[in-house]
Amino acid sequence: MIFHIKSKKSCKFVKIIMIMEEHKKSVASHASKYGSILGGILVAFYLLLYIVNVNLKSPAFMIDYLFFIGVLFFVIKSYRDITGGYITYGRALSVGALISIFTSIIILFFKFIYLKFIDLEAIDKLFTYMQENWAAQNIDEDRINQMTEMMQKVKGPVFMAFSYAIETIFKGVIFSLIISIFLKKQDKSFEGTFNNEI
Repeated sequence: MIFHIKSKKSCKFVKIIMIMEEHKKSVASHASKYGSILGGILVAFYLLLYIVNVNLKSPAFMIDYLFFIGVLFFVIKSYRDITGGYITYGRALSVGALISIFTSIIILFFKFIYLKFIDLEAIDKLFTYMQENWAAQNIDEDRINQMTEMMQKVKGPVFMAFSYAIETIFKGVIFSLIISIFLKKQDKSFEGTFNNEI
């Protein structure tokens, strides 16, 4: 009898481990798939802006925010739907964060290639744009020169590519924090209480 009870507990423990592993695989595969898709969309968008020679001051650069928000919303919602129609805030946030990480990897490689081989003047254009912004904010000229000198020290495709990748993760997490508020949906059933913990 004791052996039977222990056997049942062992089976439940193994089942819990299997469910947890399945959830991790499901989240990772979902995020890698759609993170790569989002990365591809953003790469195509950035190349389009380069081809049509859009000015850095153009609001067109804000469109990538819409792509980001739209894909994150769609993917987190679709993940919720395929996992029973429920999702915790933490799980929704983790899906969005993972998507952002996979997207940032695509952006990292693209930006390096873009800055190193495609648009060799892009970094100088960015520096000029930033100097104009600082001047418009009435920042002291000496201060502007100091900041420019500091940036010149880390000027290069590798540093800039990593900066864009980190920015991508940051934006994705911020968007996910907000989107998850609207998409979270708790399962209040007995089984759902367990699922909400993993």
